[in-house]
Order: sequence, then C-alpha cells, then structure tokens
Amino acid sequence: MRGTEEQHLRPGMSFTVPILLWGLIAAPLPWLLQRFQRQAPVPLSWGAFPILEIAVRKTRYRQRLDDFLLLFIRTVLIGLLTFAFAGPQMRYMSPSRASRTERVTREIVRPKILLLDGRESAFGDDRTCADFLTLALDGWEVERARASDWVDTFHAHLEKFDIVILADLAFPTARESALLHSYSQSGRGLFLVLGERTDAQKWNEHFFGVPLLDRIHTRHGSRGSPHDSRSHEPLNPCHYRHPIITPFADHPNAGLLSMPVERYVPVRTDRDIETILALPNGFPLIAAWNGPIGKTRSTMTDSSAPACGNVLIWTTAPQQSMSRWMIRPAFIPLVRESVKFAARRTVPENTALRTAAPGTVEGVFSLGPWLLLAATGLFMAEGILSGRRLKNTI
Repeated sequence: MRGTEEQHLRPGMSFTVPILLWGLIAAPLPWLLQRFQRQAPVPLSWGAFPILEIAVRKTRYRQRLDDFLLLFIRTVLIGLLTFAFAGPQMRYMSPSRASRTERVTREIVRPKILLLDGRESAFGDDRTCADFLTLALDGWEVERARASDWVDTFHAHLEKFDIVILADLAFPTARESALLHSYSQSGRGLFLVLGERTDAQKWNEHFFGVPLLDRIHTRHGSRGSPHDSRSHEPLNPCHYRHPIITPFADHPNAGLLSMPVERYVPVRTDRDIETILALPNGFPLIAAWNGPIGKTRSTMTDSSAPACGNVLIWTTAPQQSMSRWMIRPAFIPLVRESVKFAARRTVPENTALRTAAPGTVEGVFSLGPWLLLAATGLFMAEGILSGRRLKNTI
C-alpha cells in the first residue's frame, strides 16, 4: 500500500518563550512618565531683549523634538527587548538543500503483504506462527490466506503484493515454486519463516534446487531440557552491518541478542547465503538467499535470474515449540525491519518512515540576535539624545 500524507507548513513567526510577550504591556510606560513629569511652560517676557525670544522658542521646539524622539526610542527599545527575549523564529520556504532544513512534505509508504499460514487450524488456545506475525504487522495492509488454496485464489493477481510471507509452510509444490520463482524475479520479496512443519528435503527439491536446509535441530541436544541454559546464549548480530540489524545497534537492551531460541532449521554453508543474525555456533537465524529459485546449479544458465537477496529466511519460528521471540520487545521491530528489507525493491527506501518531497524544505531563522543588535543601537542613540537634551536644559 502506498499512501501519501502531505503536511504543508506555512511560513510565519513563532516564539520559543511566548509568555515573555506580556512585557509589551510596559511599552507605554515612557509616555506615562513623561506626562506626569511635564511642567507648565514658563511665559517669556524679555522686555529689553526681544530679539532673543525667537532663539529661545527655537530651542524649546528642539527640546520638544528631542523629547518626542526619546519617547519613541524608549518605547521601541522596550518592544525590541521583549521580542528578543521571547525567542522569535521566522519560518521560510526554500528549495535549497545545503542549509539546515526541516522536511515539510512527508510520504508514508507501507508494503502490501500476503501472509500464507502453513497451519490449517490451531487447536485450543495455541497461537500459530502467522498469528504472531499478524500482530507484529498490525496497522499495515496484510491479507492472510491458507497455504492449501492460495495459488487458486491469488495466482492471477499475486504481483499486487510487495511481499509474500510463508509462515511455517511444510513445503511448496512444484506449481507453487514456479509461481514464487516468477514472483521473485519481478523484484518482489519473499519472507520464509521456517517452523516445526518444515520439510527440509522437499524445500530443497522444489524451491532452492540445492541441499540447503537440514532437518530441525535442537540447540541443547535430544537429552536436554527445553529450558537448558545454552538456549539463552547471546546471538551474533554480525557487527550490526545489515540494514535489518542496524536499528538495534544503539539499543543493546532491546532484547535482540538475548531472544531465546530452542529449535531451528540449520542452513548449510553456501556461496549464495548471507548471514544476518547467527547463533553462537555460526548457523544463521536470519539469512538472505541470493541464489536462483527452483533451478539447480547444473541446469542453471547465465540467463537464469537469481533471487538477488529478495528471499529472506528466518530459520526459527515465533511459536512455543521453536522459540520465544514473540515475548521479547525486539520481536515487533525485527519483524517490520525484515519485511521492509525483503520488499525494498518494490517499496521506496525508508519504508513506513516519513521522507521529504524533493526540493520542498522549510528553514528556521532566529531573529533574537538581530533584535538585540538593533536594541543596542537604539540604546546608544537614546544616550546621545539624553545627553544633548540635558546640555540644552542647563
């Protein structure tokens, strides 16, 4: 599913400390003080010096002009200081990408998922592997189907999905393998979650074409207890280099490396296998298959299109008999990161994240320092006018 959510942020001004704007109430204070301190004009009666009357009146007019300028400067000075300390910020639109900007047009993209449940039914209160995956993908567009009849239902419009998840599927038939092969060659992703119903031999014959998978292995041995301490050994994240594991690098306490795994399907060493998350013994828990699907190397030609990493494999399933990944806080983000990686060729980068539209950015410019600089200039002008007025008065 691809949906676009646009948020247009209009240019304008905002304040980091808007409560300080109440200081504007003090702006009329210089005018009020001047009014209360105003003295009545003294009548001029010079008698013998009438020629000086004109000069005195000019001086008085100059004093009134200075008084008006002082009142204006002091009022503006109070306003500038109030705005400066309130932290004004001017938002503006700019096509430039070189400056520090804030993204304003955000696109939310989520993959469309087809989830195939390998178990036809669950008895009692036990949840299936597909149940836990559905819960982890809550909010995304997930269409769930039974593994027994999905080909007849979706073969005509399978490519409308960005990824197909095969949850605890016993094995794909020859027809299903051919359909999945064509689906993967088109650039779409496959996500295999191997569980207790996995038939490794038939997976190798029908799907991989090479002896890749082995029968289910128990970490603690056939004689050990299901709660053997060795099933809780820390996992190997392969130095957090893979995109699925990278988001967990800064969160070591998220439970990724301590997720208990008791049983898994061993994956043999192969040149087309990329290990993403491994057990202490080196066997992968999460791996990417970069080889062809449904073709053996003996029959593969140069024109055979490989999977190119579109096939993601979990060698253990979130179910009681295999592991208890679903009880760890890292389970939900791990499922989502896995789906995003497997569907990366049909869904843009930063899937389910908000990204900026090209060339549409918003900048933030702080006006506080400039207002303080202007207030400093007005303060100097006020000092000059006050000194001149005092000199004329004397």
